[in-house]
Amino acid sequence: MPRILVVDDEMIVCESCKRILEEEGDEVESAISGKEAFDKMKVNPFDIVITDLKIPGFGWTYEHRWGFCIDDPL
Repeated sequence: MPRILVVDDEMIVCESCKRILEEEGDEVESAISGKEAFDKMKVNPFDIVITDLKIPGFGWTYEHRWGFCIDDPL
């Protein structure tokens, strides 16, 4: 079962996505800021990250870089 992180600065979007994915049996966490998302990823890696591309502190540049180093030890 994949571990999924949903990142969006709108709580309703996070909650809705999380509920739908959990109903399918996935393990899901959510974050409402880039900092919160990165903090969670440092503690426990995720298999999938679903995110809004225009979230403060978590833009395309950061995601792009993170995608290349997500499996590296921190």
